[in-house]
Amino acid sequence: MVEQYIGLDEFCVISGLTRKSIYNKEKSDKNFPKRTKILPERRLPIYLRSEVERWSIEYCKQQKSGRPKNSGNQN
Repeated sequence: MVEQYIGLDEFCVISGLTRKSIYNKEKSDKNFPKRTKILPERRLPIYLRSEVERWSIEYCKQQKSGRPKNSGNQN
């Protein structure tokens, strides 16, 4: 399977988050998708589409259930 990469603008569309929210979550959410660098000269962040979609689904579930993110309560 060929992985697809997306830019920050598409990340915003998929996740419903603003750029600032994405930058903040990169620092605070250990499960947040990691930036990927394909070309050293490319300055804008890119992400694996599959990771963004997987994270977005989990984030939406947490928001709907009212659970705090990264609750750590696995029981």
